This record gives sequence, structure tokens and C-alpha cells, in this order.
Amino acid sequence: MSLVLAIVIPVFNPGSELADALSSICADPNSSVVILVDDGSVPAVQVGALSSGINLKLIRLDRNRGVAGALNAGVNEALRMGAKYIARFDGDDLCVPDRFIRQLEIMESREELSLLGSRVFYISGDGGRTIGESPKLTPRSARRMLYIDNPIPHPTWLVRADVFRRYGLYAEDIDLVEDYQFLRRVLETEVFDIVADPLVYYRVHDRSVSRRRRCRQLLNLLMVQLKTFRFFNVWAYAGVIRTSAYVVACPVALFAAMAIKLIRQRRDGEAEGHAA
Repeated sequence: MSLVLAIVIPVFNPGSELADALSSICADPNSSVVILVDDGSVPAVQVGALSSGINLKLIRLDRNRGVAGALNAGVNEALRMGAKYIARFDGDDLCVPDRFIRQLEIMESREELSLLGSRVFYISGDGGRTIGESPKLTPRSARRMLYIDNPIPHPTWLVRADVFRRYGLYAEDIDLVEDYQFLRRVLETEVFDIVADPLVYYRVHDRSVSRRRRCRQLLNLLMVQLKTFRFFNVWAYAGVIRTSAYVVACPVALFAAMAIKLIRQRRDGEAEGHAA
């Protein structure tokens, strides 16, 4: 049977959530493969019982290449294996049971689509509660939002493999916004859609982008927006103005956070001194 679906999951020093993420994947192991890319984890990821019920292929990178580099390693393997569709997923999120069935049915019935995403449920770090949902967007509203930020959560993507052959892989020189840069390249001309129902539980936890990395992420986001700027599009101006404001505010927020941390450390030190 030919390979229909390759699910690419990059991980670096994953936690216990990885087992839950893999067990949430419902896909026919005879026509699908889960490509788990270990991006230089220490210690290295051990598959063991993780492969139960799925067709799992592990790729180990000899050094940490970052998310884009790990993704490209997985996508290249999917292309080599001849997958028709390539899906994205993260090692700490959860799939709705019928996610891939629904997305594949839509893509098979609508040949004009190059990329299909969905909304997400936001869940707490321990996975114990739902704390929100991403907004409902039509393709038209998502195209406008694309000038401001990524409107299609990356872990929900299902992409025709041919899109990567025609447009290339993720840019590795712009970290933390590789998904946004890819969408700006592809969705200028390609047709996409967003499933109205959330198909992924997106985990929000302390290992998300830190304040310091958030500043770099905003700078890279602004760089992409300026490189792809459309002078006669009002949304392009809105995106640049919004991101520029965040870039200016980011060092102030970082300094304030550092100052608060130092004050707390000094206060705790004084309290310990008085106690002694």
C-alpha cells in the first residue's frame, strides 16, 4: 500500500507528554508513518513502547538544529518515502481522535486545497483543563490576519507533499517564526482552508517561548513582514506597526522582569539572614 500520510514531530529533550501525544494519534499504520525527529536530545529519545499502535520512524540528529532544521529532516524523509500528505504535530500536544480522518477526507474531496489547518483547544501544562480556544477564521479573514501573525496553528497543518517540492522547505535562518515565513511564501498563491472545529489540544506551559526568546521571535517576525511587505495593503501596515510596537516594548518588559526577579532574590536573602 502506498504511503498516504507522514506525520512529522520534532522533539528536543521531551517530557512525559510525548507518550500521550503519540498515543493520541489515530492513523492507519498501513498507510501512514509518524516521523519522530530527535533534535539532539540528551539523553537521546528512546522509542520503546512509544511505537505501540503506530508506524513510527525515529530520526536522530547528531546536534541540535532547532525546530526548522528538525522539521526539514522529517519533511525530507517524508518526501523520500513518497508520502502524499505531510502533517505537523508537536510532541506535547494531543490530537482529537478523528483529526486525520477528517482532514484527509477534506483534502481528498477538494483537490484545489494545498494546506488544511484547524482551530485548537488551549489546555493547561498538566493537560488537566481547557483554558480557551483559538478564534474561528474563514480563509478570507485568515489571509488578512496573515499580515499580522500566523492565523493557522502550526501543529494542525496537513499539507500536500507537492507544496514542499514546489516551494522548498522551512527557512532555517529565521528561527521561531519558520511557520509564519513558510505561510507567507506559500499562501500568496495557494488555496487553503481551516476546519471550524478544534482538532488539536495545544498545551500552554512554562516551556513555551521565554521572554528573552520572545524578543528574538518578534524581531524575526518583523523581518519577515518587512521582506514581504505589500505597499497597497492596509493589513500589511497594521502588521508592521503592531509588531514594531511589541519589539519596542519587549526590552522594557524584559528589564522589568529581571528587576522584579532581583528584588525578590534580595528580599528572600534578607529574610534568610534575619531568620539566622
